[in-house]
Amino acid sequence: MKKSIRNMVAAASLASLIAVAGCGGQSAEFETGANGSAESGDGESPDSGDEPGGEDGNEPGAGEPIGATWPDEENLVAEDVFPTLKSEDQTVRVGIEGIFVTDKTMELRMVFTPEENLDEVRANDITKNQYQDVDIDLIDRENLKKYSVIEEIDGAKRYQTPSDVTARMGETVGYQVFYPAPVDDLDHVDIDLGNGLPIFEDVPLTFEG
Repeated sequence: MKKSIRNMVAAASLASLIAVAGCGGQSAEFETGANGSAESGDGESPDSGDEPGGEDGNEPGAGEPIGATWPDEENLVAEDVFPTLKSEDQTVRVGIEGIFVTDKTMELRMVFTPEENLDEVRANDITKNQYQDVDIDLIDRENLKKYSVIEEIDGAKRYQTPSDVTARMGETVGYQVFYPAPVDDLDHVDIDLGNGLPIFEDVPLTFEG
């Protein structure tokens, strides 16, 4: 299951690299050297004088790469099966990996998988009504507050994964939504998917450094 997710991401990354290489002609073509750094032209590094980093040979930005967070359908704090908006006979499994809080934001990590009578399912097949996308809200019942998806300054877009993200049969796809960090001392919230769907209650918050 995870293998298919990794392959999808790897394929998307390769496609992005190919697109970048084709945008600017010769100046946009790069090769990767033996040490993992980008080289230009025919593979020779431009003359930059002394070795970077001085005598110790440390290059700027050297170190371990930052690992990506993969959707993990085997490590969920909550899950349920819902019908899609198209048909009661079509169902999709929605899982909650958790809500991760930093200094300024809360990140809701969800996964969804086609279940019955579906070859594929989009996120907006679950959380979209006839006219518009439905925001997934976080509800703080103790303090009677609701947290909505963060908007950009102009209010035109939201920090939410595009609603046409698609999971095909046998695949589990991750879906992320971002909110302002809680203003009160919380350890759990409810997740309201909208459209009259059941609410995931008392989902724990995970605080990250």
